[in-house]
Parts: sequence; C-alpha cells; structure tokens
Amino acid sequence: MLLLAIESSCDETAAAVVRDGRHALSNVIASQVDVHARYGGVVPEIASRKHLEAISVVVEEALERASVTLAEIEAAAKAAGLAYVHIPVRGGPTPEQVAANRAAVEAMRPSPTSTTRRPTSSSSTPATSG
Repeated sequence: MLLLAIESSCDETAAAVVRDGRHALSNVIASQVDVHARYGGVVPEIASRKHLEAISVVVEEALERASVTLAEIEAAAKAAGLAYVHIPVRGGPTPEQVAANRAAVEAMRPSPTSTTRRPTSSSSTPATSG
C-alpha cells in the first residue's frame, strides 16, 4: 500500500510517501524557521499562509522523488492536533485539489524578482532562497 503522509502542524510543511507502512520512499520538508525567527516564535497567521504556499510543491516533490503519481496513492494521513492547513484525510488530496491549490498559489506568488523558498529534503536543513 502507498501512503501519502502530510504534516503541517506548526512551522514546517512536510510530505512523505511510505510503502507498506515501513519504507519511506520520499520525505520532503519546507521549513519556516527563518520566517518566524524575527518574531521570537511561530505566528499562526503567517504559518497558515506559508503552508498554503508550500503544500502543493512539497506534495508534488514527494511524489516525484518516490517515482509515483497521485493516482497511485491508496491512502493519506495527516498529523493529529493543531494544524494550519486543512487536508482531507480519506483518499488524500485529489489531482483537482492539488491543481486548484497550485493555481491559487501561483496567483499570489510575488514577482519573479522576489526571493522564493524551495522545500528541502531534511528537517535539519532550512529551506534555501533561490
């Protein structure tokens, strides 16, 4: 069974593809540590916006690194407790939801001259500017 796991409970947006509950095929994390550092802690409104900006990219990259498509995902899981992004638990995000979120994020994206953040593959490494 292929599982898409999504975590967005605080200041990181993460997605992983897991096979048979034991084998992580991918793990992608976009950190917001640098964004919140200036405030001395996580600002929920900012965290929510950053999760929405990152979720499609993180999920798509996790699928790509695992060499699977969204259609192959058989189940989805999300972190329990506080969460800043609402992700459907049953069936995971549909291709239409991922596309709609991507379109919404692209519409809000700053001009090409602005600094953008890309997800990283390790929780110990903050996202880099690119």
